[in-house]
Amino acid sequence: MRSFALVVVAAVAVVAARAGRAPYHATRPINVFNLDSTHFTGSEFGDDKMNAEGLREYVHRILGHGAFTHFFICPGAQVTLCDTRTMSPSWWRTGEPGVPLNDHMRRNYMMFTNGVDAIQVEIDAIRAHGVSPWLSMRMNDNHNANEPKAWLHSKFWVEHPEYRKQGGFNYSIPAVQDYHFAFIEEMLARYDVDGFECDWMRWPIPQDPAALTAFMRRARTAVDAAAKRRGHPILLGVRVASRPAAALAKGMAVAAWTREKLVDWVVPANFFGSVDFDIPLGAWQKIVADAGSSALVVPCLDTGVITQDPTTKRRSPRRMLTLAEYCGWAGRMYERGAPGVYFFNLFTYFEAAYHVTDTTPWDFIVTHGLTPESIKGRPASIPANWWYEP
Repeated sequence: MRSFALVVVAAVAVVAARAGRAPYHATRPINVFNLDSTHFTGSEFGDDKMNAEGLREYVHRILGHGAFTHFFICPGAQVTLCDTRTMSPSWWRTGEPGVPLNDHMRRNYMMFTNGVDAIQVEIDAIRAHGVSPWLSMRMNDNHNANEPKAWLHSKFWVEHPEYRKQGGFNYSIPAVQDYHFAFIEEMLARYDVDGFECDWMRWPIPQDPAALTAFMRRARTAVDAAAKRRGHPILLGVRVASRPAAALAKGMAVAAWTREKLVDWVVPANFFGSVDFDIPLGAWQKIVADAGSSALVVPCLDTGVITQDPTTKRRSPRRMLTLAEYCGWAGRMYERGAPGVYFFNLFTYFEAAYHVTDTTPWDFIVTHGLTPESIKGRPASIPANWWYEP
């Protein structure tokens, strides 16, 4: 374990140097916290905390122990947490008949009217903790696709049903690409960050690989232009399906993206249903190496697992991971050469919908992270007959 830890440190030190910034993670494995844009406004924080000070307090709760090296801010899904020129803010349907008032709509609008730029406040708070801030854009969020009056839908989605595919967007349509690319350009013009992630796993609706590759070329151009303006490199990452064949089947042509040097990070991840305890990091690393790319492969996991009876094939309801299962997953990833780990949906341990009674995984990860040292000697397990979701 000790020799492997040195390899991890060397790998992340290279990324720190490439970023041209303070070496946030040069001496330890990467641990990424991905923040859903709805968590703060849906948390136990009351209306009196919907201000800059409340946001800083919220960020401190997550980063105050020093467990994370990166904090990925999701500026929105179909709708945004701030006012923008290019996408609909989350409150755009306020007062529309049939659209129920929602705390996220109301509280985001409250911060906007209070003059709070939530994303900028978060970036400043993240940097104050010595952590690297990125933006993570959900490329095809598909929540409530069968509810046209849901507040989560953008005006663009509402007005253009002809652009939809399986409830989300069809990236083979130029107008769809232009719409999403405009948001990337706006975010990079407004905010100085260390990286930008295109999250193709929110949702992994199958797309034409040529269309997504064309889009990634545009994203690379936008990131490079922003880096030139800012005077420091900005990295570009992608969150993709956990296995190469599954990713390509959904249009995520990672081999092409790395061959063209379009991406700096590749994050293989499961979708919501069930964690992939067997992410083939070796296969991903070979794809990157064969492309002559220096991109990092950082494995990702969600918070839940589904098991399947091997005889009847009947699946269990999704349940939250135990700490031993987090440690078991991380141990496997580090054994396969991971430079760190990436946490998605970690905050759901405090979401009422999940009825969580034990927050031990959150408490441990936020305090210690998952590193070779923090999991050493701790109970570790892999759930029997866990279900793989492609």
